[in-house]
Amino acid sequence: MRHFEQELENLKSKLLEMSALVESAVGLANLPDILATAGVVAVAFGSVDFSLDLDCAHDRLTLLAARNEIVWRSRAAGRAAPIDGVTTDLSSPEITEDDARHAMKMGFGGKMAIHPRQIEPIRSAFHPSENQIAWANDIVGAASLGEAVQAGDPLFELRYRQGTTLGAALEEVKNACRIEDAPPAVPAP
Repeated sequence: MRHFEQELENLKSKLLEMSALVESAVGLANLPDILATAGVVAVAFGSVDFSLDLDCAHDRLTLLAARNEIVWRSRAAGRAAPIDGVTTDLSSPEITEDDARHAMKMGFGGKMAIHPRQIEPIRSAFHPSENQIAWANDIVGAASLGEAVQAGDPLFELRYRQGTTLGAALEEVKNACRIEDAPPAVPAP
């Protein structure tokens, strides 16, 4: 019994990490408090239920303000990038991938799926291109060698013309590695 009690105390001392689901106007209004809650590491946008709560269309333009708020508040609170809501149209993988690319460009770190065939298009949308990976490796490599990057240098042009930083390059490399190491979502035919 003593061992069980010790294990229970160990579990109590550890903080449970969780993602909170924002799926109503009240949830969005309370987002600062949700993000300030101990244990909340990220939020996900329950866009379908949010649309039902507001009695509005479930489309990009209508949900733009809510999505933007979720992204910037998550960043301001120092939390992980939020997860976007589902794509309800299952008619083609291109639609899912396009929605996922849109979410990624907005600052979301992932997207929820409602069907297994949506996983690969979502993964593809969040995977950096070969050019992005090469660029990131160049920036990280130059920084790790302590190279001074000055105006006229191609790395300077890439870094400042595109408004990017070493931190962004490191994230790009990390994301590429994370995605490459992920198991396949569905077996290959």
